[in-house]
Amino acid sequence: MLLLQELVTRFTYAGILAALMLGSLGVPIPEEMVIVAAGILSHEGLARWWLALPVCLLGVLSGDVVLYWAERWAALVGLVALTGAVIVSVRRWNRRVPKAPSRL
Repeated sequence: MLLLQELVTRFTYAGILAALMLGSLGVPIPEEMVIVAAGILSHEGLARWWLALPVCLLGVLSGDVVLYWAERWAALVGLVALTGAVIVSVRRWNRRVPKAPSRL
């Protein structure tokens, strides 16, 4: 918690962006807490609201997009590996099963 507070205090907009991206990527930082903190900083005059709002949107969306593409890539790699394993096992099974005699 102190690390997050120091990050947001020292680097206001970059801290908000980093905390939101890390929260979107799985670090246990609630996104809502960072957004509320950005609102409080804006209200107290420590940040400008018209800069904090796009930074919040950019932080949440960029973290979600990175996570989406990482999962999509991992799913494609897993599908290729799984499909290759299925094809190999089917070929092995076909070699073991005797062929039926053909009737003419």
